[in-house]
Amino acid sequence: MGRLRPLELVLAGLLTALPIVIFWYVWAQYALNIPKWDDHALKFFLYQLDTTTGLIDRLLLFFSQHNEHRIAYDRFITWLDFSLGGKLDFRTLMIIGNLSLVGLTGIFAAILNKQPATGRTSRLIYLPPVAFLLFNLSQWENMFWGMAALQNFTVVFWLFWSLYALCYQSSLVTAVVMAVLATITSGNGLLIWPIGAVLLAQQMRWRQFGYWLGIAAACIGLYFLGYEKPEGNPVAQAGIGAIFKGWLAFNGAAGEALPLGDAFRVSLFLGGLLLLLTFIQLARLARKSVQAPFSLNKPELLFIGATFFLLGTAAIVVRSRAGFGLELLITSRYKMYSLMLLVVLYVYGVSQTRGWQRKAIGITGFIVSAALCGLSYPAFQDDAIWWRQWMTTSQFNWTYKTNQPVSAIDGTTARWIDNAPAFYDTFLNELYQPAGGTPEPFVSLTQANGQISLRDTSFRNQVQKDANTYILLRSAKRLYLYQTTPSLNSGRKARFGLAPVFGTGFTAQFAEAQLDTATYQVERLIVLPDGHAERHPTGQQIKAQVVAAKDIQKNW
Repeated sequence: MGRLRPLELVLAGLLTALPIVIFWYVWAQYALNIPKWDDHALKFFLYQLDTTTGLIDRLLLFFSQHNEHRIAYDRFITWLDFSLGGKLDFRTLMIIGNLSLVGLTGIFAAILNKQPATGRTSRLIYLPPVAFLLFNLSQWENMFWGMAALQNFTVVFWLFWSLYALCYQSSLVTAVVMAVLATITSGNGLLIWPIGAVLLAQQMRWRQFGYWLGIAAACIGLYFLGYEKPEGNPVAQAGIGAIFKGWLAFNGAAGEALPLGDAFRVSLFLGGLLLLLTFIQLARLARKSVQAPFSLNKPELLFIGATFFLLGTAAIVVRSRAGFGLELLITSRYKMYSLMLLVVLYVYGVSQTRGWQRKAIGITGFIVSAALCGLSYPAFQDDAIWWRQWMTTSQFNWTYKTNQPVSAIDGTTARWIDNAPAFYDTFLNELYQPAGGTPEPFVSLTQANGQISLRDTSFRNQVQKDANTYILLRSAKRLYLYQTTPSLNSGRKARFGLAPVFGTGFTAQFAEAQLDTATYQVERLIVLPDGHAERHPTGQQIKAQVVAAKDIQKNW
């Protein structure tokens, strides 16, 4: 083999860095230090840690159950961030979680680097598609959610590191450490133990196989020690047909970024295609293993382990979540597994081919991954903006609970976290004065079945992270602030990023149970791209009655 071409390495490095740089730039634009849903459990963990005495009891708090998971890793990072910074910053949790994607890219770089080179072509020239698949806005929900980034991204990183060590390293130490970390990061990390046993047996590493089984028994036993089945899952589980359909869509969820029509159908088709390719390869490997036992090479073993984990996780999630509705299964928080299945199939294809076939797979992989990455930004920009605005208005509503611009955050909570700077900070005092602009009523305002819905058809929406029309509800007791959901541009150009994402008009809906009992005057708050605001009365009002919201039972 001749010397590798330096220009190829430079090109591979630049192309690999491109989606990573864009990913972090977009993250910096939209990320907020505001807790979201399960993030509040991490804040509560700090409170528990502060009020618990005894070293053993404090350590046990790290490993206590959260839903069906043990999230000791999330809690450790939370404690470390608070201890070092004096406050809990959810953006730090996001950064650490998102860095797991960098680690995964490094693992696949190591895998590719161990494949035989073709002539003078660097093997790392095939790395960019991995980065394009992992670093895109399809991942927006985990990307901007502290706890989810730590849990959902990092468990995959630990597990694939363990798989790599099992297949490419003779020592068992790294594989075991990563397997334990996966187990205490998320429930599906438990899958590494049976998968690892299969991989060690296939390599006839019998002594290590025995050690692995012993460690697995201890870890699984401790995981389920005192385990309680969490409440909150749907009473009526989905049928077999729906579960299979959901499983296909879950595995093909990356296809939602493609502007090809109904997102669920596109995901269903892509999932079917990816599963067909996967099972063809698994059938070939099964036949090879029967014909020549213990003959599978390292890339083949890693492919088996990786696909068993990804498809197994898909089956677990679909079985437990399909009862909430199949559309939920293609949401952003689950995209990681579909994107990883694409990565695994691509890297395996590169590892098993040579010459023109490898080049064809490399070119195809680059085109497909670059297209998915590029299309993900116009496809999910509205979600990232909505998420940011929902978080910001939620912070307003739990902070200001009187008819004065005075924070109601208690001293205990203020010890753990600071409020994030928000667009309304510069005109906060003005919000507590009645709107003086020209009346601009909403086209419709309805109140039925515990839901309040508003609609507008004429407002031209701005594509900015904070610029939008907001709804301000004013009573004698307090204010509430809600964001609206802009209408999307239905033109195909918008899906390709060639036209504005948002069209004309917007909708808004929120539960009456969120409001204190009172009569509210409805105002329109328009935040402009330069940060200035306009306020307009609408002449409309809402009469809210306290409604007992049905809370899902939690074990945290």
